[in-house]
Amino acid sequence: MRSITNNTRRATQDMDLDFIRYSLQDDSIKRFISKLNTVGQVTIEMTGNIEELRQQDYHGKRIFIEITDFDRYQLKSKIDLGVHKHYDIKQEEFCFDVGLDDEGASLLINSKEQMFTEKLRSILKFGPLST
Repeated sequence: MRSITNNTRRATQDMDLDFIRYSLQDDSIKRFISKLNTVGQVTIEMTGNIEELRQQDYHGKRIFIEITDFDRYQLKSKIDLGVHKHYDIKQEEFCFDVGLDDEGASLLINSKEQMFTEKLRSILKFGPLST
């Protein structure tokens, strides 16, 4: 969201990833994290237990991670993992500036309209308690 709004929001404190057709079994999550460690300059390790998330209409899992770069700087964070129930959600390719090279990293993201609708729904449902 910060990249899309040109830095008009605070930087995110965690990551939210929704898979399409991917298992959320613990072994699958561990395999996914191991695949993230192919860059060489950055490592991501799971710390702690995998937690089950059941919030209103969202069901997923939360993992705690530690990211270490080639200078040995460490950052602790978390990732919330879910799975899309509807396979026909329009996805757009979005390039994130990762600061390591000129290429960045491209991921598929929900359309801006989808993200806006999800944020608006949260505001309408939870009012001022919504983040």
